[in-house]
Amino acid sequence: MALKFVTNIRSEPGQRITIWSLSPQTIGAYFAIFLVQYIPGIALEIYSHIQQQAASETSAHIVLEIVKASGPIGIGSAMNATAVALSVEAFMVLAKILSEQQRQQGIKIGIELGIKEERKRSNDKLRAWAKKYGIPEEELPIEDEDE
Repeated sequence: MALKFVTNIRSEPGQRITIWSLSPQTIGAYFAIFLVQYIPGIALEIYSHIQQQAASETSAHIVLEIVKASGPIGIGSAMNATAVALSVEAFMVLAKILSEQQRQQGIKIGIELGIKEERKRSNDKLRAWAKKYGIPEEELPIEDEDE
C-alpha cells in the first residue's frame, strides 16, 4: 500500500500529500529544515543531560529523559520546518503568477508592436504602388499608424 502511495505521488505532479499539506517538490526542503533543527536540538539535550548527570542517576534514566525531551523538540522542529516550507512554496507560487503576468504583458506588447509594424509596411507598399501609377495619396485607404 505504501509503495502504491509513493508511485501515485510521482505520477501526478500537482497532487498534495494530505498529511503534510505540502507539494511533493517541497518535501525534501521540509525534511532538510527539520533535520537541521532536530539533530542539533537532540545533541544539545544529550549534552546537557550528560553534563548534569548526578552520580545516583543510571544511564537508563538519562536515556529516558532524553527520549522524553525529543518529543517537544521534534514537534517544534516539525512546526518550524512546515512554516518555512509553506512560506517558500507561497513565494514560489507568487513568483510564478508574476512571471506569467509579465509574460502575458510581453506578448500583448509584442502583438501591438507587430500590428503597428505591419500596418506601416502595408501603408508604405500602398504608397509606393500609388506613386508608381500616379494615384494621389489622399485617395488611398491608408490606415492610421498611430493606433
